[in-house]
Amino acid sequence: MRLHEVVKHPLSPFKRKTLYSILLVILILAIGTEVMHILEG
Repeated sequence: MRLHEVVKHPLSPFKRKTLYSILLVILILAIGTEVMHILEG
C-alpha cells in the first residue's frame, strides 16, 4: 500500500492508531541503529 493511498482514504481510528504504532516502532529502530553506529564508530 502506497503512502498517497493511505492519505487519500479516510482511516478509521483503529487503522490510524495501528499506522502510528508501526511508524513509532520504525522510528525507534532507526534511532537505535544510529546510536549503535555512533557508539561503535
